[in-house]
Amino acid sequence: MHAKPQTLREHSAAYASGALSPVEAIERALDGLASAPHAFTLVTADRARREAEASADRWRNGRQRGALDGVPGAVKDLFDVAGTPTSAGSLVYRDDPVKETDAPVVARLAKAGVCLLGKTNLTEFAFSGLGINPHFGTPPNAFETDEPRIPGGSSSGAAIAVARGLATVSLGTDTSGSVRIPAAMNGLVGFKPGPSRYNRTSVFPLSPTLDSIGILARCVDDVRLIDATLTGRGIGAHETAQGLDGLTVISPEGMVNEELDSAVAENRDAALAAVEIAGADVVRCRVGELDAAMELINRHGSIAGGEAAQVHRELLASESSRLIDPRILARLRMAQDMRASDLAALLEGRAGLKRSLQAGIGRRSLIAFPTVARTAPTIAEIETSEEAWFSQNALILRNTMIGNFLDMPGVTLPSGVDGNGLPTGMLFSTTTGREASLLHAATGLEAALAHQ
Repeated sequence: MHAKPQTLREHSAAYASGALSPVEAIERALDGLASAPHAFTLVTADRARREAEASADRWRNGRQRGALDGVPGAVKDLFDVAGTPTSAGSLVYRDDPVKETDAPVVARLAKAGVCLLGKTNLTEFAFSGLGINPHFGTPPNAFETDEPRIPGGSSSGAAIAVARGLATVSLGTDTSGSVRIPAAMNGLVGFKPGPSRYNRTSVFPLSPTLDSIGILARCVDDVRLIDATLTGRGIGAHETAQGLDGLTVISPEGMVNEELDSAVAENRDAALAAVEIAGADVVRCRVGELDAAMELINRHGSIAGGEAAQVHRELLASESSRLIDPRILARLRMAQDMRASDLAALLEGRAGLKRSLQAGIGRRSLIAFPTVARTAPTIAEIETSEEAWFSQNALILRNTMIGNFLDMPGVTLPSGVDGNGLPTGMLFSTTTGREASLLHAATGLEAALAHQ
């Protein structure tokens, strides 16, 4: 059997040479589902096989549609997929009527030739950073230790599908870190753009203000190719490589670098040294907007919580609320108590901090800090203690939620492992609307971190 392609370009090369066909790739992926228990809430095997046959025909006849044609893909079970219900990881919606059409972003992937394996697992309603789901099961972290570790969330299954080599293209959503956290915890690249970069129609909401569609992949090149497909903008020939000369990387003092696991801190320092050697100017200073954002959240609550309570208002008043994971239900009940004045203060403060950050951070500057303060805890640690569930959820979400609050596009890159072999991630973020320059720089950053 031929070596298994891992990236989009590897798939294209294998298909072009005849070493592998899309049909074989899909059958391999379907055969491998047992290696990723609970990663999928629903498998669309028939659709994947139909799409693979069509792709194989295009490759045979020289009509392939590009780098995504024939690759296995997966989407979080918040995205509408024709012929399936959208469960949002909940028993409440698991048996809903099936959707008639794909969400626009799913349709774009299909048009590019992606073969959809199915819909991936998540924290119920995407409302935690842990990836725990008592209804569909919790997919263990792809990095195996003596005890199963959490996958990170909420896009748990989307990350595991890629990390286990089943999907090459995987879409999740990120409201407070739900793409970047599981990417970091499973050694992947995770990209969170601004909320408006991709079409969010027919994607189950959590917080309309903060929700973003994000990408999980094995490398920055894959993320950029998927982004080009979803935006229809393409990648210019001049954008294929990016050195770090002239790039300023800001390492902020304060909250985002506190309470770190020792390995997380060590890998952060090594990553910063590596990008400096590669030509970037590393500046260590306080970025007041980051701490000010967290102070607002601590004082008034979270936008995500307040809007989630509104999204689920009717459900919370119904008998069906008893079907919700008790820990998710408790968070929603607490969020129901948010006053309108608090939400207004958060939105007003957010607008001001966004303007301040935009004015203070140059176009060739990125802010860098650890994606998550710790490596993945054991599933048992989280599931057996309510106190641990809430405290660890808060710590794991802490750094990434700042990016959503301040509308900062961000890319998490693998930055090493701890003593147990568990991955850590480094988050590089920019200001509103600068996704293209972020992805451009990420190519060089990825190369630098690979040599740290």
